[in-house]
Amino acid sequence: MFTFRTSITCAVMAFILALAALLIAIQVRSLRLATREAAAAYMDATSSKVFGRLQSELSTIVSLVRVLAASSSVADSDQLTETSTAVPLFKAALRELPQMDSIYVGSENGAWLQVRRLNELNDEQRSRLRAAPGADVAINSVRPTGDELPMRRVFEDKQGNEIGQLDLWKYGYDARTRSWYRDTKTTHTLLVSSPYLAFSIGSPVITVSAPLQGNVNGVLAADLKLDSFSDFVQEQRPGQHGTCGFSTPSVRFSPIRISRNS
Repeated sequence: MFTFRTSITCAVMAFILALAALLIAIQVRSLRLATREAAAAYMDATSSKVFGRLQSELSTIVSLVRVLAASSSVADSDQLTETSTAVPLFKAALRELPQMDSIYVGSENGAWLQVRRLNELNDEQRSRLRAAPGADVAINSVRPTGDELPMRRVFEDKQGNEIGQLDLWKYGYDARTRSWYRDTKTTHTLLVSSPYLAFSIGSPVITVSAPLQGNVNGVLAADLKLDSFSDFVQEQRPGQHGTCGFSTPSVRFSPIRISRNS
């Protein structure tokens, strides 16, 4: 038989245990809420950091595209081949702005010239381009011949030496049918595209394009490859076992109008 004192002691102990369990539950819940808020704040800061970097890099590319679109080496000659005077200019621009994937120009006669960096492409992307071993740059040129649109692709190493060449007789890339060309020609303004998959490498890119300001009727454009931003986000992951995802933000730029007489 429990004595009165024993019963009181058991009741008090039970109350203390219940109170302790309640306090522990409150602390656990508070810790979870604090952890969730800290994680949300961290990810908000990371998102803001990534978006800020994307805006900054796009702004730099916008300025470059405006300058190149008015350059006489690009805007006054429709001889868009691998020996064009525009090629050294495009190479220099890619060296100065490593965030860019490629620079290219298309004209109303169907000619198209592109200089693309290869050093940051993965094995699958290099394979799609049939890149020669050791190739650092690819120079692509479409030269219309009647109804045909053959393309020549020249590979160069870091020193600018040619180390390979492909002639793709039925490549069929018509810049005039691509949205970056059509939209820019229609609006007569510098445009920043929404993200889309690049024609040749299948990676997400954003294109900045502007109408040429010279004797040639055409459009100049530059691509920002978004793969690097996924890598940048992963570098910001919270802790050794944390993970981050990258969703391409909606980037808005006010239209920059470039008059043909400016």
